[in-house]
Amino acid sequence: MKPCPKYKDSGVEWIGDVPEHWSALRLKWVCNFLYGESLSAQEREDGTIPVYGSNGIVGYHNRSITEKLCIIVGRKKMGSGKKWGQVYG
Repeated sequence: MKPCPKYKDSGVEWIGDVPEHWSALRLKWVCNFLYGESLSAQEREDGTIPVYGSNGIVGYHNRSITEKLCIIVGRKKMGSGKKWGQVYG
């Protein structure tokens, strides 16, 4: 990644400095949030694709329901910390 000529404090401790020309926006202004599909334990077939619930990985399935990389945002009971997953279907 090419470095930027100037950086500024993001105002968020865990993010740190960001390029000076960046601005903070509400996520709802730049993307859409969609409710995902549910996949009960009884519907899952043995596989290596993680199935995510509110607290992280709850099981595995044999195929992905997404075509591209995505960000998973928990709606409730997320527990502590951030949950990141990378799945290729």
